[in-house]
Amino acid sequence: MGYELLIVDDDPNILEMLGLVLEDAGHNVRVAADGLEAVAALEDRPPHCMVLDLMMPGL
Repeated sequence: MGYELLIVDDDPNILEMLGLVLEDAGHNVRVAADGLEAVAALEDRPPHCMVLDLMMPGL
């Protein structure tokens, strides 16, 4: 059983690449393309870990 992970990045290529790698490792991955999506995901179901692009617009 893997961890619940949230990836937040405005680059769709990074979201896809990290998502595939982490899912292949057995984790449940959710993605958000901006800060608003990330906040909604956090309020809905907090993850065990979040990978966050700090240089993303809107954060």
